[in-house]
Amino acid sequence: MLRDETKLGHLRVRIEKLETRVGLLIDELDVKGDSISVIAKPFAISAPSPASFTARVSQASVQAFLASKAPGGLRNFSVNLADGEIRVEAVARLIIDIRVKATCTLKIEEGTRLIAQLVQADVLGGAASSLVQSQLAKINPLFDAAELPLSLFLIDVTIEPGWVNLSGTIAPKS
Repeated sequence: MLRDETKLGHLRVRIEKLETRVGLLIDELDVKGDSISVIAKPFAISAPSPASFTARVSQASVQAFLASKAPGGLRNFSVNLADGEIRVEAVARLIIDIRVKATCTLKIEEGTRLIAQLVQADVLGGAASSLVQSQLAKINPLFDAAELPLSLFLIDVTIEPGWVNLSGTIAPKS
């Protein structure tokens, strides 16, 4: 049972399989903080400095997210995360089934939003940037910290083989 106020020297929390409001599965979320105070009534958490966090999203989770959203009626997604890029292939049904390929990067805007940016798009070997860009506009931002009950500041996003890594700081909202 918590006293009115409990002080923690160091806190480390690991959450696995956290689903965001928009349906993206965060495979791993690690939060670390120092000198944390937990107040029982009314419940509050405070710290002299923000905690740090790292989040990892797997290639399989990105693929499942796209399949669930099916932007533009696309289907049969194949996702490859590598070399700082997200490469996506999918099938679009126009009059016939056609293969759509897109390469995107991720960008942090204003420290609070994670945005997918189109690098290149091809449909039947031709440029299809406007088609893919309009679908990206429907799912961006991929993540918006303003929707959380915490003050989250995104610092870095990287794409490595099989994973998207996101890091930043997190603190209670004032």
